[in-house]
Amino acid sequence: MLSSLGIQYTEKKLEEFDTVDDMFEDLGKQVRTMPQIKIDNKLIGGYHQLVEHLDDKGLVNFKGEKVEQR
Repeated sequence: MLSSLGIQYTEKKLEEFDTVDDMFEDLGKQVRTMPQIKIDNKLIGGYHQLVEHLDDKGLVNFKGEKVEQR
C-alpha cells in the first residue's frame, strides 16, 4: 500500500535485531503482533492503524484503497 501511494519506507526485520528486547526498544513498547509501523519515529501500530492514519490524511479510504487527489 505504501509503495502504491509513493511513500518511501524502510523495512526492518526481526532478524536484524540482536534480541527481541532490542526490537521492542526500537519500537518504543512491547507489541504482540507484526507488522508494526512507525512514521516520523512515532509508533502508529499495525496495518489497520496505518489505514486509519492514512485515511485521516485523505490518502486512502477506510478499506485502504487509494483516494484520488483532486
